Amino acid sequence: YAQDVPSGYTLGSGEILEPELAARMAELKEASIGYGSVYHEVLSYDPVCACQDWNDTSHSIDAVDVDGDRASATVTFTNFGESKPRRIELLRTGKGWRIFDLDGSFRAEAFKD
Repeated sequence: YAQDVPSGYTLGSGEILEPELAARMAELKEASIGYGSVYHEVLSYDPVCACQDWNDTSHSIDAVDVDGDRASATVTFTNFGESKPRRIELLRTGKGWRIFDLDGSFRAEAFKD
């Protein structure tokens, strides 16, 4: 999966997120545009690498556990020399594996009003 993540992906496009989460991210992004808009905190950083500047980011897949249409992966991202492990929950969709949640909390945060 991680080898297939497109560079310069758009979180709301469904390229890497499962459809419901992708739609929510697109909704949050749209709501953050314009005067008087509300900027949701999940848009303040790239949730996959947990970083703001991802041009100097690399990753290593530490562990993967697949259970039917669900999978959990531990991936360590290194960004400007600082390494941070992330737990990525994946869901198999008609378009392949997509992110369902990050570190067990991103999804809840994204759907919080």
